[in-house]
Amino acid sequence: MSSAISSIAPNVVHEAVDERQHVRSKLPARVVLSGADDSFACELQDISLGGLGLRCSRELPQGALYDAAIQLELNQVALTIDARVKVIAERGGLTGVEFVELEPRKRDILRYLLSAYLSGEIADVNGLFNVMQRENYIKQRKQSQSGARTRL
Repeated sequence: MSSAISSIAPNVVHEAVDERQHVRSKLPARVVLSGADDSFACELQDISLGGLGLRCSRELPQGALYDAAIQLELNQVALTIDARVKVIAERGGLTGVEFVELEPRKRDILRYLLSAYLSGEIADVNGLFNVMQRENYIKQRKQSQSGARTRL
């Protein structure tokens, strides 16, 4: 019995587990990348809180930095989320870029849009305003004067 298993084992291929930090989603959006010389549009394949999957008409060099404008339409309201992205990899015509600069408030807006889209809810302007009005950020504590308290 063990000989039958051992004869099959060389033909078994194990796939690596692909662990991602963020869930990818397909949001209906357009992305415009701006480099030092020009701007060009790319087709958005997927989006997450970590970055974007894009199909571009040109090859993007790995490690290149671009300003990205993610253009969404929210019930007849145009919404643009600006970010700085870095090209990570290109495979099979799909270019992966990660966010290197995305303001916390913009990240919250993107999180709201993604969670609404994934849950089947309609993201609306009122929900967007609620997200924008939240104070979710911890303020830095005031630094005490070094002479104010001393140990004896």
